Amino acid sequence: MEKKYAKYMRYGASVECNNEVYKLIENMSSEADTVKVIPMSCKERYYLLIAWMQNWKSNSMGFRDRFTGNIEDIEIEKLSYETELKIEDVTPCDTIRFIDPEYKDKFKVKNFSIISVNGTQRQVYYIDECHFGFVRGDIYHICQFAEICERNNIVVEQI
Repeated sequence: MEKKYAKYMRYGASVECNNEVYKLIENMSSEADTVKVIPMSCKERYYLLIAWMQNWKSNSMGFRDRFTGNIEDIEIEKLSYETELKIEDVTPCDTIRFIDPEYKDKFKVKNFSIISVNGTQRQVYYIDECHFGFVRGDIYHICQFAEICERNNIVVEQI
């Protein structure tokens, strides 16, 4: 991936490296060479371990009194899922949905794809499944953008 786009890759976004999909567990930075990720196949277990550790630290509802295990084992297992990838080796793999105001899909594009907005080429980036932004531009909810386009007769097309 080009490092100039790293600032648009945030916690929770999906990336691919060596035919495996990962979730970012930190924001990317164009100043860093690596980013911390977890394999998608371990995502649920990883987030469960984080919740477990937070409950332990806060002793939520007497959690420590009811927990019979060793919290260090939980921390070690959590760390075993974390890995660092070189930013240059990853490919963004989230998709952005373009819809009409009734939430019917018009088309989908990959993160950092170029679309046509009234004939002008614009690059888009993924934020989450309901939000996207234009590189060097505004951020939109997918339905908000659909409503603006309909109201102003803006034609949006996949290139």
